[in-house]
Amino acid sequence: MTADVLIRAEGVGKKFCRSLKRGMYYAGVDLLRMMVGREPDRDRLRKEEFWALDGVSFELRRGECLGLIGPNGSGKTTMLRILNGILPPDRGRITIRGTIGGLIQVGAGFHPRLTGRENIYITGAIRGMTRRQIEAHMEEIVAFSGLEEFLDMPVQYYSTGMLVRLGYSVAAHLEPDILLLDEVLAVGDIAFRYKCLAHLRQKMAAGCTPIFVTHNMEQLAFLCTRVIVFSKGRAVFDGDVDEGIAVYQDVLTEEGRKGQREPGRITYDPRAEVAFLEVASGCEGMIRTGDDVVLRVGIEVREPVEPLSLRIVVESPVAGNIAALETSRSGITIPGDPGRRVIEALIPAIPLLPGAYALKVVLESSTRPYMRLLGPRLLIGARDERRARFLVTLREQWQWVDPAGVWPRAEIPD
Repeated sequence: MTADVLIRAEGVGKKFCRSLKRGMYYAGVDLLRMMVGREPDRDRLRKEEFWALDGVSFELRRGECLGLIGPNGSGKTTMLRILNGILPPDRGRITIRGTIGGLIQVGAGFHPRLTGRENIYITGAIRGMTRRQIEAHMEEIVAFSGLEEFLDMPVQYYSTGMLVRLGYSVAAHLEPDILLLDEVLAVGDIAFRYKCLAHLRQKMAAGCTPIFVTHNMEQLAFLCTRVIVFSKGRAVFDGDVDEGIAVYQDVLTEEGRKGQREPGRITYDPRAEVAFLEVASGCEGMIRTGDDVVLRVGIEVREPVEPLSLRIVVESPVAGNIAALETSRSGITIPGDPGRRVIEALIPAIPLLPGAYALKVVLESSTRPYMRLLGPRLLIGARDERRARFLVTLREQWQWVDPAGVWPRAEIPD
């Protein structure tokens, strides 16, 4: 294990049992086997068991910020709990170099009937801080949390956001090599979340290596240098943040489509429908920031209906819906008489930066929707090697301006 590798996971697997009664029985059987000197059968799934993690391998190096993303139940939190020593792996091996600290569950370690101040001592001690260290950082912890006026109130009266503030403020003043965070910034006001993100950036600059579990792609893109995407207990992607977000979006789409007859297609009125939506431009399928893009839509009207309109929504996995193309804005009305028609939308010099964007099309009239369709992904490539995690690129022009006459004049006191 090289000096800059802090964590090495090799084929890590963890299984759970869906039945509490069977799980307790299996635990007793495994305990008896160990008492007589035999190893439990950890590689075989017994009745009602499933793999929460299955063959996960990765390395984490100092200075990285690793994001773990995936649908609910995909294994992210289980991985974090194994790294923190809360759960043992059933197979595989984890090698850790350095100290680990963090906040995996909101309110973990808090005693509800004790005050915030008393809980700072308790949670600090649980996380390895001495009383002297806690007292030395007490003012900083309290100031960071912003809970000065509630510090001597029992935490059973705290809101979830206040618990997050207190818990993270204690964890923020640890000095571990690896910091584990599981959705702790999903709760609380936006000012505290940005404060925590800025603090994490500072800790990274000082050599701390965070592992961050979140469903917030904006926070992920702001903070992380690398992501692992989990799906059904397996790591299906490990690499660049932008590509990982696109893979995560694909995983969510695929799991959301289960059970549908026609994935991504909702028909409200079969008299008119969108037959297809395709990206009709780009050299060999590649579109780059600043290229002209043509979206082509096929519409079929089977029976006479009222005049129709079309709307294409562009969705970013980071920020949600970011733009919409509408025929009504261009003064175009789609006739409601039967027939097949193809319409194209030209987007000149598309300003989107590299990434994968979802296209959703809606066919409707002034009184009712007819159809919604999830179209193909719009893949935007980079024109250079620079990576910028924003949504759009703007073509700005800079120029020097004479400061005389435009510089704000300082007020002269009487």
